[in-house]
Amino acid sequence: MAIALAPPPTSAPLDPDLGMRIIAMSMAEQEARFRLIGAMQRNDQAALQIAMHDVEREDRVNGAELKRIVASVGWPTYTRVGREAGHMAWLIVQHQDADPEFQKHCLRLMEPLVAKGEVSGTDFAYLADRVAINTGGMQIYGTQMSLVNGKAVPTRLRDPHRVDERRRQVGLGPLDEYIRLIEQMYAPPKS
Repeated sequence: MAIALAPPPTSAPLDPDLGMRIIAMSMAEQEARFRLIGAMQRNDQAALQIAMHDVEREDRVNGAELKRIVASVGWPTYTRVGREAGHMAWLIVQHQDADPEFQKHCLRLMEPLVAKGEVSGTDFAYLADRVAINTGGMQIYGTQMSLVNGKAVPTRLRDPHRVDERRRQVGLGPLDEYIRLIEQMYAPPKS
């Protein structure tokens, strides 16, 4: 899958109110995810259960709202909602693992927008891999990891010898750097 990258638009968004709404949705979701990661790092089972419930609730609410937005205006492009909100819309759909059909629908909407600079190639790559994994396929950019004995391992990676070339095409750094980052992010705190 060759993706051509174009620079994002630089003008003010056409619908800044929608952009602010998407940002607010994503911020609530991210706060819940940060609490979840913190509970995992502390091995705090009670906080972990609460945070998991909060993440599931935010994902459900945000998924339903993003579906309404996409049905109304299509994919929230940089021109329509701004770069930050466009990225946040991707983050919301990235976390819709309970609805891989919606993820696939959004991926199809996003793909032609990458070449126009209306969607990030990096965001597209992460969602393409997520959809592949969630539907039993093989990822091509190596963005989806499993932790095995504290080590990050790419989940079902197609043609691993060419992964860094594919990652470079969409603006991602080398896979080994990403693996180190994931391992640091999910490592328990040092005492």
